[in-house]
Amino acid sequence: MDKWLLLDAIVGEITSALDNSLAAAEEARATATNKENAAENKYDTLGLEAAYLAHGQSERV
Repeated sequence: MDKWLLLDAIVGEITSALDNSLAAAEEARATATNKENAAENKYDTLGLEAAYLAHGQSERV
C-alpha cells in the first residue's frame, strides 16, 4: 500500500474522530445549559449530570 494513501486514511480517521468528539461536546453543553433541565427539586439531577458530561466531553477534546 502506498504510504501517502495510508497517511491520508489515518488523517481522515483522526479528523472524523475529532469532529465526532466536538459534536458530542457541543451537544452535551447544549443539554447542560438548556432551561428545561433546571432542577425542579433537590432530587432532580439531570442538569447536574449533563454538566458533568459536558465537562468530561470538553476535557476529552
